[in-house]
Amino acid sequence: MPLARGVLNLPGITPQSRAYAQELLDRDFREHHCRYGPGFHNHLPHFLLAAYDLGAPPSVLNAIYAKDAKDLRPFELEGSNDLKVDRSNWKTHLGDDKAYAAYVAFFTNEVQSNGVAATIKAFVFSPSANEGEAKMLLRLIAGAAHPLIQIGYGLEFDNASLVISGLAQTAIHSDVIPELYTDILRDPSAPFLASSTPSLSLFAVLREFYASSVLVPVMPYDPDALLSKRRTDAFGDGSRAAEIVKIASLWTLPPSSPAEFWEEKLEEVLWAVILLLFGTSKPGRKYRLDFFVMHMVTSSIFLPAFFDKVLNGGTAEEGVYKAQLLQAFVRTTFAYLIMRGRPRLDAANIMHATPFPHPPSPTTPQSPKPNDPTVQEEAANPWMAIIASAIHAPEAHLPKTLRTLVYASQKYGLRQVGQVPGALDKDGKEVLPGLAVVDGSLFVRCAGVMMDVLGWVDYGQPEGNWDRSAMGWEDAWKND
Repeated sequence: MPLARGVLNLPGITPQSRAYAQELLDRDFREHHCRYGPGFHNHLPHFLLAAYDLGAPPSVLNAIYAKDAKDLRPFELEGSNDLKVDRSNWKTHLGDDKAYAAYVAFFTNEVQSNGVAATIKAFVFSPSANEGEAKMLLRLIAGAAHPLIQIGYGLEFDNASLVISGLAQTAIHSDVIPELYTDILRDPSAPFLASSTPSLSLFAVLREFYASSVLVPVMPYDPDALLSKRRTDAFGDGSRAAEIVKIASLWTLPPSSPAEFWEEKLEEVLWAVILLLFGTSKPGRKYRLDFFVMHMVTSSIFLPAFFDKVLNGGTAEEGVYKAQLLQAFVRTTFAYLIMRGRPRLDAANIMHATPFPHPPSPTTPQSPKPNDPTVQEEAANPWMAIIASAIHAPEAHLPKTLRTLVYASQKYGLRQVGQVPGALDKDGKEVLPGLAVVDGSLFVRCAGVMMDVLGWVDYGQPEGNWDRSAMGWEDAWKND
């Protein structure tokens, strides 16, 4: 099946770019492992498809492949040739990096026999796939949600090979902080599934998260700590995991809810994760964008694809799966916030960014030169210059994040102040600082900030960096 267009449906995708992207994806699927080292993921297919969906021509796609492919490990790792996976032993090799090729062969057969949706439901969402130590839903969102991203790209672009490699990637990941998700996997009467409990909005749940005295950041701040160390420090005694479970369960998701309910919940997630990435810098300082929180933004765009192409039958069972996926996603987001020092959301700070971002040079073709220089900035469509520049980004995460921002703008860009779901309480007061001024212009403001932070490299700016300081700690800003 030919590669589909992505959800953005932007101009610029040609038959040539479509065929070229498909060829490079097929080559990557045949030749490369899904991780270029333990804990490090193959971003090549994500990079290719993000650039393709933004309108990159074949020459740019080829440059992306040439740059990223050289560091990837081979499809079959040394010592993996004798591994075989079938229905009788498919749980035996979970978490084993060397079993990737064997899982690809196994899931290829399953998808060919049963189809994409049925295979995902059987091996990711079903009780059998999550009983005992299997916990496939947890593996789906492990590794900064990269397995979810891989499958999500396959669903969105109708590419079965990406779904297959994503399922294999899910299988070889470990379940991380399993105590965060125990009730999701094993308790059919978990509070978040209750239909009789009025739900808080996700922003109201986030307010409870910030107010918790249990979820305070671990002190003292260690500027050199790796994520694994921050995870052990934060969740070693189990108290923070239990608190996150309690707070997240206030976001109730009754499985029998109608389609409009699930649409609103997906929208709540998108607003929340985007604001948590772009709205947690300190006022008066340069904007910072946390590397790990960013992955919750790049993965959030695929939640609708799971709903629309896998969990689309309207059954009670699929309603449970939707609720489990959203709860797992939110709890994972909360876990990353704790490991990043619980950075505080101040939405007004990002709303101070310009809604008319533009490249650094005022003489570029994207920047018009009207007679009145005071309206020059407002005279251009900022998305055109941002998208044109983003396809030349030197690393994958910028165009991946931009896709989520463009998607959010297309869906919610006309929201006015007060129309963001859950931003205001029943008395019209903002639930968290700054939410009272947020409207649909948020997404282009965020896109401009991202370009300024990471660099308009095709305009000569140096490449910038995602922030790894764990900026929730005050000491992370000492030398800013």
